[in-house]
Parts: sequence; C-alpha cells; structure tokens
Amino acid sequence: MSDPALSPDGRTLAFVENDKQGRQSIRRWIGIPATRNLTGFDLCNETPAWSPDGKQLVFVHGRTRREALVVITPEGKVEKSFPFEQQHLRDPAWSQDGSRLVFTAVNKEGVSELKTLELASGTVGVLISGKGSFSSPRWGQQDRWIAYSVGNAETRLFSTESKTSRPLLAGSGAPHTTVGVVAERALILTALRKGPRREYFPVSPKHQ
Repeated sequence: MSDPALSPDGRTLAFVENDKQGRQSIRRWIGIPATRNLTGFDLCNETPAWSPDGKQLVFVHGRTRREALVVITPEGKVEKSFPFEQQHLRDPAWSQDGSRLVFTAVNKEGVSELKTLELASGTVGVLISGKGSFSSPRWGQQDRWIAYSVGNAETRLFSTESKTSRPLLAGSGAPHTTVGVVAERALILTALRKGPRREYFPVSPKHQ
C-alpha cells in the first residue's frame, strides 16, 4: 500500500495497491477489513487526492507513462479525464474552492512545470517552469498561494496574485517537503534529518 489519502470527513481512506507485476490500482478502505476497487490495474494509478467536499477523487493515470489526470466518484465512476501528451504528471491537489487542480509535470523537453487545471473548462495554465524536480504542491490561504517543493532541499511559495515565486526555508540545512496546509495558513513540512528519522514541523504564517 502507498499514497494513502484520508477523506475530508476522516471516515474513508483511498490508497494505491501494487500487484505482483508492479501495476497499480486505486482502492478505497470502507471499514475493517473491507476495501473496494476503484480502478483496474495499470502501469500507473497513483497519488489519489480527495476533493474538499469528499465527493470526488483525482489521481494520476497512465498505461505507458504518467499521462492523465482522472476524476472519479468514491464508487469509482469516471467523471472526467484530462490527457496530457508526452508529459509526466505528479501530485495533483485540489484548490480549496474545489474548482481547480494544481499539479507538477515534466514536459517533453525535460523541464519541470507547476500547472493548474480548471475543471469546468479543462483550461491548463503554466504557473512556473524551471530546473529541479517540482513536487508536492499545496494550496493555502484562500487559494492565494501554492507551496511546492524543489528537489528535496527547498520549499517555495508561489503567489497566485503576483505570479511570483519565492523561497521558504531555503538553506535550512535539511531536506524538506511540503505535506499539508493547516487552517489555510500554516504549512506542515517533513524534514529528513541524519539517520532514519523524519520530523514534522509547522511554518509560521509570518513566512507567508
């Protein structure tokens, strides 16, 4: 099991299951010990994320690469699918109003991109592109900014109003990754210290 995602009401867990051939399926835990298949097995079905109202899930899907974002119901019915040719997608996350997704991609030139997807229209926007591996984007503060990680050593904040990106905790001396947002403002980061030890810590709103 990997990529666990807890529903907003805290009652249901979506996760990824691998078969013996390494293919992936999205499953939903619905009570001890019952689970339900939401997808079949393919090369890639990963990083499920619940919508803010708990009525939908989005995940990265692909048969040859991480090439599509798929929106399903908690019962597994496909509602929308957004293919992206010649791109590798990662880490979709819902905006707090549920109208948009933010995700990371590597385009055919090998450049990392932070992108948004308007769910109603299918419009895709590129917020920023650059070197390094972008990952773990999270919306915060009424969708005014997006936190994301670059490599495993820097977290940055992108302002959706000014369209600028700035470092947060750069040069802290420990690799860290954005894992969540609390009360729309405080970030929760995970840092890998010396040895097999992870620490979770909040970032004060004054950094934002």
